[in-house]
Formats: sequence, C-alpha cells, structure tokens
Amino acid sequence: MTSVALICYALIFLVIWTPRPTQRFIFWIAFAWILATTLVCRPDANTLGLRLSSLRSSLWITAGGLFFGGILVGIALELHTLHPLHGAGSLELHMAGYLLWAFEQQFILQDYFLLRLLRILPKESAAVITAAVLFSAAHLPNLVLVVATLVWGIVACALFLGYRNLYALDWSMASWVSAWRFPCRMRLLTT
Repeated sequence: MTSVALICYALIFLVIWTPRPTQRFIFWIAFAWILATTLVCRPDANTLGLRLSSLRSSLWITAGGLFFGGILVGIALELHTLHPLHGAGSLELHMAGYLLWAFEQQFILQDYFLLRLLRILPKESAAVITAAVLFSAAHLPNLVLVVATLVWGIVACALFLGYRNLYALDWSMASWVSAWRFPCRMRLLTT
C-alpha cells in the first residue's frame, strides 16, 4: 500500500484509540487528510460512486439492508434484548448520525482504500479482500464486529465494483447497523 494510504490508516487508528478531547482534534486531521489526498487524485463522481443516475439500479442493496435490519429487530424481540435508544437525541437524529457515519466509513473503504488497492494489486479479488481486512481490523478488539465487518467489507466492495453507487451502500449499512446497535442491541452477541 502506498505511504499516503498507510498514513491514513494510522490516523484512523489514532482516532479510534485516542481518548477525548484529543480524539476530536485527530478526527479533523484524519478527515482533512482523507479529503485532501482524495481530491489530489482528481477522481470524477462516477469513479467515487457519487452519481445519482446509478441509484435506481442499486436500490435493491438498500432494500436488502432494511430487510436484514428487520431480521435483527425480530431476533432482538425474540431474545428480549430490545431496548430504548440511549442518549437525549431523537430517533431521527440518531438515524441521521448513522447515515453520516456509514457514508464516511463507506467512502473510506471504497473510495480511499479499495480504489488505491485496485491500482497496486494484480487482481480485483485481492484488492477487495485486502480492503475488507483493513476495514475489519479497524474494529478490533470486538471479534463480533471484526467478523461482521469482514463479511460486510467483502460484500460492499464487490457491490461497489458492480454498481459504483456509494449512496445505496451507505443506506444499507446504516439500516442494518442501526438495527443492530439500537434499538435492538444484541447484548448476547456484543458483550
């Protein structure tokens, strides 16, 4: 991987493992690094998956995320692990936060790492797996998240290469992760 991407990955780990309030400062450094080093490459909207014209053909991805999220809520109901939202924000505020958070993660996974790996690795499958492993490793030490993000990383990268639409991946990820994290936190799986 190029030094630019390695610096980005190091910044991501610093953001994850640095306590507040320093974490917020490092977050903005990482954000600026990702934005600047992406813009230097001068990618177009098609390359980044930011065109709305491909959204219609990829909406089934979002529907799949909603369906999977519904299954998670059903499982939580059966296991009696359904609980109210935590924090003072409304459901709408929480969902907006997850949409933004999922978009940021998908942008980093697809547009930052996958596109760079496609240029330096000999096979597309190697780029997909490497990007998914990097995505997954960022979720250590939670082994449930490591496995879930490894599977999702592979699926999301493959879907991105087929549809080039970041919005559908964002909405799908936000749907199933929201269902997992709240209001149906599966304490049996995440603790």
